[in-house]
Amino acid sequence: MSKQFAQVALTNASREVDQTYTYRVPEDKALIAQIGMKVMVPFGMGNRMMEGIIFSFSDTTTFKRIKSITHFLDEDIHIDKKQLELVSWLRNRYLCTYSEALQAIMPAGTSLKRQTTYVITDQGRNHILEDELLRVFDSGEALQREDFDEISDYKLRTYIKNGVLEKRETFETQVSDQIKKHIQLKVDREKALAAIPANNSAQIRVINYLSRRNRSVLQAEVTKACRVSASVIRKLEQMEFVASDDVTIFRAPKHYMRDENTAVTLNEAQNQAYEVIRQDVKLENSQTYLLHGVTGSGKTEVYMKLAEDVLDLNKQCLVLVPEISLTPQIVSKFVNRFSGQVAVFHSKLSLGERFDQWKAVKRGELNIIIGARSALFAPCLDLGLIILDEEHDNAYKSDQNPKYRAVEVARKLGQLHRAPIVLGSATPSLETVHHVEAKDYKRVELKARFNDQIMPDVEIVDMRHELAMGNKTIFSERLFEAIGDRLDKKEQVILFLNRKGHSTFVSCRSCGFSLKCPNCEISLTFHKNQGRASCHYCGYSIHVPKKCPSCDSGYFKFFGTGTEKVEELTRQAFPSARVDRLDRQSVSRKGSMETILDRFDKRETDILIGTQMVTKGLDFENVTLVGVLSADVLLNLPDFQSGERAFQILTQVAGRAGRGNHPGEVVIQTYTPEHYAVQAACEHDHAGFIESEAELRKVYNYPPYQRLSNILISGINENNVTKTAQRLYEPLQAEFIKNKLKKVQLLGPNPAIYSKIKGKYRWQILIKSDYSDGDAVAEILRSVCLDQKQKLVVGETAVSVDIDAVNIL
Repeated sequence: MSKQFAQVALTNASREVDQTYTYRVPEDKALIAQIGMKVMVPFGMGNRMMEGIIFSFSDTTTFKRIKSITHFLDEDIHIDKKQLELVSWLRNRYLCTYSEALQAIMPAGTSLKRQTTYVITDQGRNHILEDELLRVFDSGEALQREDFDEISDYKLRTYIKNGVLEKRETFETQVSDQIKKHIQLKVDREKALAAIPANNSAQIRVINYLSRRNRSVLQAEVTKACRVSASVIRKLEQMEFVASDDVTIFRAPKHYMRDENTAVTLNEAQNQAYEVIRQDVKLENSQTYLLHGVTGSGKTEVYMKLAEDVLDLNKQCLVLVPEISLTPQIVSKFVNRFSGQVAVFHSKLSLGERFDQWKAVKRGELNIIIGARSALFAPCLDLGLIILDEEHDNAYKSDQNPKYRAVEVARKLGQLHRAPIVLGSATPSLETVHHVEAKDYKRVELKARFNDQIMPDVEIVDMRHELAMGNKTIFSERLFEAIGDRLDKKEQVILFLNRKGHSTFVSCRSCGFSLKCPNCEISLTFHKNQGRASCHYCGYSIHVPKKCPSCDSGYFKFFGTGTEKVEELTRQAFPSARVDRLDRQSVSRKGSMETILDRFDKRETDILIGTQMVTKGLDFENVTLVGVLSADVLLNLPDFQSGERAFQILTQVAGRAGRGNHPGEVVIQTYTPEHYAVQAACEHDHAGFIESEAELRKVYNYPPYQRLSNILISGINENNVTKTAQRLYEPLQAEFIKNKLKKVQLLGPNPAIYSKIKGKYRWQILIKSDYSDGDAVAEILRSVCLDQKQKLVVGETAVSVDIDAVNIL
């Protein structure tokens, strides 16, 4: 096909200009122009330079006046056709823009930023006599506008028009290759020393150092080791005694490494599961599998065995985990087993590390890619397998545009690359089970723990009875005795509470006033080690006053229990125990999580207290007791998925016990022991839980039996937010009636459960619809909420549409 014209989508543009635009390809660039290439194009009336990606070429156009592409850029960031197809699919499926989808695909920090500078021309320097201009531009350097603000805009435009000043635009990225200078000895040591004066000790030290190293060395290393400046190196280079080279440095992320590096022989159940999936890996069949294995059944070993096959086929394997920080052991197992072949993508990497990993994957140098959900967009050349570990986890749903579900994107990638998808979980989601029952997915099971370890005994303690007996501590009598028993036996304990901080709220017992975030209208959590009360949504924090700000009462006290307080009370109850805490506050410093887990692994810690960070991905043989301090924290959430999340978390944390040679025990403390999620977790009864949960979801028309979409309206002006919500509701209702979508339920508009976050008021409209009406509903949402946004939105109000919503809080 001729490359006379190109269709370009802008990478940083608003919804109002969300389409591809036709540009002429300069004749001298036709050979280098490629689909997926990054370009710069003039856009709009002012011909502002914008970054874009070429989506296609054509040899004709109906437009009479066509602008030309000005620059073809960044071969490293070339996007292949499969990724471009994924971009178009994301845009249609999740109602996002080309720009939002492209930003998800491209590595962070590679968007071009414009820099405008001004220089005086030769003509200007020869003819201009104004002291003002010559004084400013006397150095001959390119200056930015703020460097000469004493010259008016009018004069500036006149100087440019008359050819006195030249305006230049350059484009730079936030991240680029890291290039460092290396130095190497160019001649024999004796020859160099013979020519250097004996009193020039600096040059002599450099020559001797390079001679000992006998290879190229970083210049920074040489200057530090020899205690010399860069000028000494430059002088030796001028004397042709040393040579320098610019070397591109690969910024490899540091991984949490464990000692074991041995392949495990699969047991019969693991081998059966492996053989079933392996056939579709070989046949390049994009079948989706549910690998349903109880905690400790060895799902990771099946993953790694399959990954070996994928590498043997010269393909790439993508492994997703909900959060890298919560699953360090699975990452370490892959890094140790496949040393030098693993790319890791997660938010804690620097921009440079992410950029280098991205390029190494694109070049096919790293063929096992591990990361959180955004790793789906790594530039894989030829995927042979996609794995989602802990597939049930809500971290696999994006809450920013594009608001994608990782399993859906994985299945689309599987189709594009003809690669099977494996969804692994001990507690698969109701939606995944629904797909299995509908024959969309195939189920393979690991029903027993590896090496025939028995599942832990689970005991429910009714805290209402404990309270009636006069026990007001956080430990039931049963849990207190069990902890003491494990400490006597030199075994380890995990205590789980899904609340951060010391106290969950600060309130006045006299007037009822409580400290709330002014930005979010949410109670502040007290953190004793910081001496402050903080909001976990926006970060607002204050020192806690000694008296009530409302009534000046001294009865201003701390209520509720978080992990910090649990740590304090545990140390008091068991003074000889070595206690550690694992939550967001304790791991805020880089490497702190690895340190805490390493201590626990080496049995230097007896009791580990934590939030959800202790519930998944941790495998410690000496843990024989898990205590859930309050299951009710999980159950009492205003969310249709609270029962399912509670069952999953309770089952996952219970699975940390008894993974070694000693049997495990779990104690669940609750004020609602009769709840079906608690009972099912106690019996390790996933099928029973699914049956109970499915009945409730069917009655109330919740997923997976109906699709749930969420329209969120937010802004700093409460009145504008309310008006916008009401103005959206009427045309939505009219369109559903017009299109005869009788089964659609339109709920709202109402204030969101969290009605103010980060200073913005929040209203929402919920839509329940049949999956068969999905396309029609999506088009109406796009038309009313997005395309007609300009005439329906009041003031600076934002409207966000979430197809297949998970979080409706």
